[in-house]
Amino acid sequence: AMVRDLQLSRRRKGPVAVEVVHRPRKAVSDVTVCADDAPGLLAKIAGVLLAHLIDVLGAQINTRVIGGVVVEALDTFTTRDRYGRPITDPARWKRVEDDLARVLGGEASVDAVIEERRDRSSLPERVVPKVRTEVKVDNQVSSDFSVLDVYTQDRLGVLYTITRTLADLALDIHLSKVATEAHRVADVFYVRERGGGKLDVHRVDELQLARSEEHTSELQSHHD
Repeated sequence: AMVRDLQLSRRRKGPVAVEVVHRPRKAVSDVTVCADDAPGLLAKIAGVLLAHLIDVLGAQINTRVIGGVVVEALDTFTTRDRYGRPITDPARWKRVEDDLARVLGGEASVDAVIEERRDRSSLPERVVPKVRTEVKVDNQVSSDFSVLDVYTQDRLGVLYTITRTLADLALDIHLSKVATEAHRVADVFYVRERGGGKLDVHRVDELQLARSEEHTSELQSHHD
């Protein structure tokens, strides 16, 4: 996997390079996105995946550091379509890569891409048990970062909802592990303030209040 990531990095010539590996036995496709690390990057990638109705089951968010400087993000997402199948159509992934290049290259916004794609297809939300949203903040486990645990209902676009909220609050994501357990999302984010430092105690209350319901209803309207 490390060799594949380095090869992807060397192959990248523009704002983004994408590689997809299919795992038919697990009925998923792993997509790795290589791009310059920047504030809000994870939210932009998640937003483009949402625009293409790609369900994210898990994610490993990593950065390349050279000489102590973060130079690149290498983010791998475990995905499937809304029928629970791996996404094996190369043309679909080419459209995803093209939209990522537009967004990360500054030619289009995530909202514009979602708007462009919204009428292509949609599926009704699955009826599943409701899961209460919880946000926990730990300033002790890491010496450099605040660790956020987010638990919420699994639904299309939930990763975009969470990461856009963190970006709106001017929090930079250094490391993340995203996982889905049945109908429940359990995501961990190592974050710090955009200017550096852990989350201030007064900002913890702000984060606790920044629940995803408003963003969720907004995103859901794109697909209703």
